[in-house]
Amino acid sequence: MKHIVKQEEHKITEYYDIYVRFLSKVEDEYLASLDTDKLHVALYPILLSAINSFCRISEHDLHKRDERMHVFYETLTDDEIEVLAICMKPVWLERYINSSRKIEQQYYDAGIKTYSPNENLRNLTVLYQQYLADMRKALHEYAYKRVSIVGNLGGLEEYPKHKAYKPGPTIYNGDVNDPIPNNQH
Repeated sequence: MKHIVKQEEHKITEYYDIYVRFLSKVEDEYLASLDTDKLHVALYPILLSAINSFCRISEHDLHKRDERMHVFYETLTDDEIEVLAICMKPVWLERYINSSRKIEQQYYDAGIKTYSPNENLRNLTVLYQQYLADMRKALHEYAYKRVSIVGNLGGLEEYPKHKAYKPGPTIYNGDVNDPIPNNQH
């Protein structure tokens, strides 16, 4: 995956920016060892789940994105990138828990102590519940920051005009409505 030079007339956020933030929050040697293309393949389904969790309250339209170039057609704030990374954590752990290989009995060398699969699964479930609580907290804090004292999103009199909820596609892949011209790929 090539990194895109962000230009002023095309305000974008790369998926990679969210992936890096997510990787700073978890310890996963496998993911940390991947090149950017393989990292995208591994994390893209997790990012989609995070987008689904966050898109209804995000200030930016997270559906305006280019799946070929792996970018949002919006410049996401640090808060939005942080919330997406936090929303990725429970999905990542859920995939880990659902892997049968991860809940098999494990051994480690210090005195050949063993851990039962039930204890391991219980610990992962507690961690999963914590990640869900962290996600709910991040979503609530983000929403709270956007609500003014009079109850309007962002303190605006009207709903933001840049939110396009008209019927039709918002995921562009080189069609005539694509905000990034094809000659820049």
